[in-house]
Amino acid sequence: MSFLNKPTNPALPLPTPDYSRQYHDAHNNVLRLFFNQLQNVFDKVLGRNGGQFIDCPNGVFFNTTDQAFTANDTAEPIEFDNTYLNNAVRLWDPITDAVSTTQVQAQVSGVYNFQYTGQLLSSSGNSKSVSLWISRYDAAPTKAGSFVTGFRYEIITVGTTNFTLIGAAANTVGTVFVATGPGTGTGTAWAYPDVKYSTRINTIKDNGHYVEMTWNFNIDLAAGEAVELYMSVDDHYTEVELAAPPATAPYPAGASSVLSVNFIAPLPEPRPTLPP
Repeated sequence: MSFLNKPTNPALPLPTPDYSRQYHDAHNNVLRLFFNQLQNVFDKVLGRNGGQFIDCPNGVFFNTTDQAFTANDTAEPIEFDNTYLNNAVRLWDPITDAVSTTQVQAQVSGVYNFQYTGQLLSSSGNSKSVSLWISRYDAAPTKAGSFVTGFRYEIITVGTTNFTLIGAAANTVGTVFVATGPGTGTGTAWAYPDVKYSTRINTIKDNGHYVEMTWNFNIDLAAGEAVELYMSVDDHYTEVELAAPPATAPYPAGASSVLSVNFIAPLPEPRPTLPP
């Protein structure tokens, strides 16, 4: 990547009590050098091929192994076991604050373009509908008093909150519940990843054929929020999988899933409502 020389703050000489041409000449020379540095930066950034100097968040993640479905009509998070590029976009779980194999976190607020490709391999002629959708994770837990009725949450800290009064079956960390009220006290909970963004469905019935499932979408993410892609199959789950093609001459091995993420615009205010 090409880099620009960052202009340094001008070290202006200390003024003299009386008029001094030498002082003014030195003062002007320092400013002239500073403005020349600024002009050089603007000329390069605003000139031809200036985009090479813009360092935007991006990431590319892929899976070199097969991923099988575990049951019919079951949400399966799509897995990635390798990172190719990661600049302020990483595989990270915001809830556990640890490395993830399924969640992609943005470290800079903005609108991001996600491009996903999955290689589905069918091993029978039975008709199978494979669904693909997105879940978005919040960047920070919700405090008692701010729970939204009808939203699902996972208890992170109990504190002085009685979660059983607002829909939880138990007042323990890890319990997932649908809020029936805002709650009170000092407890916190994560908005459970049921903030979903659309669904794509492909029907597959070829035996022994690879079928690509692709999706190109934009989504707004605040710093720290994460996206997780999910798949499910409606029937014959043992007869379809995300498959990484093995190397066979003359072509190299492939990935079962590839995801590229690119920053494209600042985060809008107010934030938009996710489409269906």
